[in-house]
Amino acid sequence: MANYRVVRFPNRGRGIEATCDIPQGTIVVATPCVPIAKIELHASLALYAFRYGDQAALALGDASLLNHSRSPNCDYHADQVNKTIVVTTSRFVRRGEELTIEYGWDGPDFVRIPGRSTALEPDSESHRCWLLAESYREADRLKEAAQAYAMRAAMSADEEAWYARVQEARCLRMMGDEGGFVRQALAAFDQRPQRAEPLYDLARFCRERSMNTASVLFSEAGLGVPTPDEDALFVEEFVYSAGLKE
Repeated sequence: MANYRVVRFPNRGRGIEATCDIPQGTIVVATPCVPIAKIELHASLALYAFRYGDQAALALGDASLLNHSRSPNCDYHADQVNKTIVVTTSRFVRRGEELTIEYGWDGPDFVRIPGRSTALEPDSESHRCWLLAESYREADRLKEAAQAYAMRAAMSADEEAWYARVQEARCLRMMGDEGGFVRQALAAFDQRPQRAEPLYDLARFCRERSMNTASVLFSEAGLGVPTPDEDALFVEEFVYSAGLKE
């Protein structure tokens, strides 16, 4: 019987709460995980990575709901034999307390993604919204993906929220909602004018419809945007190196 439950905490999103007093050293969560080499860990996924020996791992199940704390009441280790993340209480936990872990992102041997802290400003619920949108898109459930991306984009103004707007536009385009695509692509550029990805999408969209003058205008505007040196997440290098020159 589980000694915790999933609840929604004010201003923090979902998390895990103890449903009884739990002694120190008790295993509270043990969930499967997917090991992945650090060099293959995309920036957006790195936000959810756990330590896994000399690799990283993406946890499935309830371990992914544990929130971060600088003074955690739980710790975790990677069971590499069974490919699981095992979470254990590091002190006595009283009923009603939230179970938390130290994510360990600042450790010298962990995954280093420039700009990670910028993307982590929203609460954990916003990140789960992003993951939900990504899952819908990968499953070709474009309508649900567009809705989830729109929800994520409305939660904050960081790079992940901006890219959610870009992805919402792309989903709408694939669904045949051309007006919706144009509106959201323009909104994405207006939100972050130092990024050229929306301009590339608009230029390509116009070119494919023989709207050549409009395509050139978007391409020229995009060529005037240098490769980002402050933004670190979701940079599509092809757009800046070759895409806008097509």
